[in-house]
Amino acid sequence: MPLLVQEVEGWEDNEDIVLAFPDDGAKKRFAPILSATGLWTGNEIICKKARHGTKRTVTVDTGNPEGKHCLIIDDLVQSGGTLLACKETLEAAGCSRVSAFVSHAVFPQSSWQKFCGCGMSTFLVTDSIPSTVLEIQGKHPFKVLGLSELIAEDVITITN
Repeated sequence: MPLLVQEVEGWEDNEDIVLAFPDDGAKKRFAPILSATGLWTGNEIICKKARHGTKRTVTVDTGNPEGKHCLIIDDLVQSGGTLLACKETLEAAGCSRVSAFVSHAVFPQSSWQKFCGCGMSTFLVTDSIPSTVLEIQGKHPFKVLGLSELIAEDVITITN
């Protein structure tokens, strides 16, 4: 999370950011970690998703995105269907912008392409999957956050 916090602190509208989770599971995974950061305000948005065959529907279950820059947080993305549905729901509810952060961007069959031109402000991913990084590097809205320095710091701390 230090990479995410550092990145968001550099955004001009960082005071208008509200965290959004695509489902309650994402909130449960990230809440303990994010509660120790300045990103956690207590005004988070939790969405609720339902699948009907191949179609996903997402609704805002908790919180109000109106006028806010919503930062969707999740652990991984594959096809991107849930993240896109969440983005569209937040926009329909009146948010000013939508960005996303995922720890692991899998994107099989180049599914990342559906995010190019979709209107997402920024899509932050880590470099945990090098093949994805090679495909998305330099393409809007993606920004890759490198893990190597954090891993090196942890190794040094552990070995000392």
